Amino acid sequence: MPTLFDSHDEFSEWFSKDIESHAQSNTKLNEDQLKRLHMILKPFMLRRIKKHVQKELGDKVEKDVFCDLTYRQRAYYTNLRNRVSIMDLIEKAAIGDDSDSTTLMNLVMQFRKVCNHPDLFERAETASPFAAAYFAETASFLREGPLIDVAYSTRNIIEYDLPRLICSSHGRLDVPGPGNERAGFNGKYLSHMMNIWTPENIRESAKQDQAFSWLRFADTSVGEAFELSRQGVFERAIRRRGYSQRLSRLMVVYDDKENDLSAAVPSHSLFNIVERSDRRALAEITREGRMNELLNISSRTFQNAGLGLIEPCAKPGALAPPITISCSNQFVNVEIRDTLFNPSVQPTLLEPPREPWMQ
Repeated sequence: MPTLFDSHDEFSEWFSKDIESHAQSNTKLNEDQLKRLHMILKPFMLRRIKKHVQKELGDKVEKDVFCDLTYRQRAYYTNLRNRVSIMDLIEKAAIGDDSDSTTLMNLVMQFRKVCNHPDLFERAETASPFAAAYFAETASFLREGPLIDVAYSTRNIIEYDLPRLICSSHGRLDVPGPGNERAGFNGKYLSHMMNIWTPENIRESAKQDQAFSWLRFADTSVGEAFELSRQGVFERAIRRRGYSQRLSRLMVVYDDKENDLSAAVPSHSLFNIVERSDRRALAEITREGRMNELLNISSRTFQNAGLGLIEPCAKPGALAPPITISCSNQFVNVEIRDTLFNPSVQPTLLEPPREPWMQ
């Protein structure tokens, strides 16, 4: 077509004016004009009728996939139903009123948009704060391949160059070394000699009725107690998540009138009251019925009430990553990497959720 018309304006002068004038006056186009338009456009248009390509198409496969509405969709769906009386519309549509039939069809389309995606019903504008940072760039995603490893590459605009003396152990107050004897004193006397959670003190105090004699009833060894004392709340939660629900499963096995429940509790776990009263194992084997709803109240409430949808209470005007520190010292680079990406915490946050039977 570019060989026939020099520009779009020239094509409009040929056909658009006549078509628009006939559309405004509700008259038919001249047959000669239509033939001329078809003769010019036909070589450039691909028109395939269904009956011509029906034999080339494969068999149609239909699959019904049932899924629940999200919290936002359920809220829209309920509000839409409360606004109108569906039974009245159906009764009026059965009588044969065209306006009511149109209203009913519009209502069905609104329900369909809510079920397909809530943004089709009420689109929310996306807004983000100003990012005072640098981001990694790539020339072309075609070079990356099908799988792209998206590493943390965000950097702050502000960057400090620190001398090696400040970043080394000689300039640090918390790192023991030849130039900082105070940190060595704190580590030796305060963190070791005066610490009651050292393995030596726990082992000596675990005899008979001394301070740590309760460890033998809490299913906790000396090494585990020492490690837990040096870990934070998040690390202890990760460690707790990896424990198997042994006592909970034993309580399900011995949950019978003929069996004695005391036999299900080993002597070294008498103080694990929370784990003994845990009903997670019973909830795993109860898949349906009212008992399933009673044993999974927290998870169902979490899903139905939309508690998993965390909406921000306020939007900051600007965001920025931590200020970048650069130093020509390998020890500093390793410390910065371990601080930003905790090796013990990061794998737990990135691993896929485990099935109940794997716990």
